[in-house]
Amino acid sequence: MKNKPKEYIVKVPIYTSENINNDNTLFGTTYDGMIQSAKDVIDRYNTDYAWHVTSDKRAKTSVTGINRIDYTDCKIGRDKCLLFQATAYKTKLIDGYYEGEDSKVIIFKENDKLCSDTHFILLYPNIFHDVVYWRIFVYEDPSKTNDEVTRVAKLIMKDVLKCPIRSIKEERLLSDLTSQKLICGMEIAFTSIDDNDDETPPYLLEYLVDSKVKKEKKIKLENIPSEDCIKTYQDIGFTHSYNKRQIKYLLNNKRELTVIQEFRENVIQTFEDSFNYSFGVSESELKEGKIFDKGYIIDHIKGVIANFMSLNSDN
Repeated sequence: MKNKPKEYIVKVPIYTSENINNDNTLFGTTYDGMIQSAKDVIDRYNTDYAWHVTSDKRAKTSVTGINRIDYTDCKIGRDKCLLFQATAYKTKLIDGYYEGEDSKVIIFKENDKLCSDTHFILLYPNIFHDVVYWRIFVYEDPSKTNDEVTRVAKLIMKDVLKCPIRSIKEERLLSDLTSQKLICGMEIAFTSIDDNDDETPPYLLEYLVDSKVKKEKKIKLENIPSEDCIKTYQDIGFTHSYNKRQIKYLLNNKRELTVIQEFRENVIQTFEDSFNYSFGVSESELKEGKIFDKGYIIDHIKGVIANFMSLNSDN
């Protein structure tokens, strides 16, 4: 009996940028103007060695940076778009090493960089009446860790193009949940870091320098009435046991509404709205590097855009 060919998944989350002010904007008010001005910014970034964008995670040593961004003009139907190919890296990898096929080992030094030049992001310009913005299609291929390309895309939009990915407001979240009687999926993740570790043996306490306990809990649910989803959001009882909660609402039209609630003195909230599509790729397409061919990427994103536009024909 032949083994079933292995299939991998490419995820294509879709985001919307903040609206661009027509009166005072870098990008102009035409599609050609948006495309050209974005190119001009990228050209400046690639040649200005004093301008270097990095982002580090809070309380983590590793740093993500953008070495350069290449772009390719493309068309989706009659619409002009830009396909970005970003070279990103991770540095400050003070723990870890590289081992080659010949068993040669290279220990990472603090300023060494682990690079990848296959972070692909498609920018689709939108002008709707007086509203100017970008749709951002992120190509999360299976060779990357979860949300790796999305983090690079957010970094480029915020710190290079100065047009960050838009976050939604609480009112919009509640309105969108209320508009659907049944939410097809909800995922809840609780985390907490506690400085009080009561499990340290008493005879070791005199040597204790630091001790933390990380607690995690994940819940996945399906087909929940919207009123119960809203109750979950409004119930902040989690703060008695956890410092942070992330709720993802998976709507019927492939949208994903995410709220992150962090509790310090008060609950600090951030909201995000994205569409989530995916398609399968074969093992041979992955191993032969076909998934990194620009024509291949554009052809597959065309299908994603067609599905997305059919759900958003008013935009």
